[in-house]
Amino acid sequence: MNKKEYNVGIIGCGKILVRHIEAINSNKNFTLVAVCDTDKELLKKESTSLNVPGYEDYKEMVLKEDINFIVVATPNALHFSQAKFCLENGCDVLVEKPA
Repeated sequence: MNKKEYNVGIIGCGKILVRHIEAINSNKNFTLVAVCDTDKELLKKESTSLNVPGYEDYKEMVLKEDINFIVVATPNALHFSQAKFCLENGCDVLVEKPA
């Protein structure tokens, strides 16, 4: 059986980001392709460190990048709208905390 390849985008570059990066890097079927955060300084730091594009707007990230898997690691109140948009645009979604 062929395994699906996942191009991953992460929305939210907070403290848990390191755990998601570890999980992505430990699975040969996952490739991190972009990150998103509204904190410009944090975004620049993480996107540079990870050598991937950084976006302040998750919708722009989803529409511009070849992403088929999204990790939502943002405050709970944002989960529904972010996950819904990503699902409607062809991405599988992992929500970090309760939706």
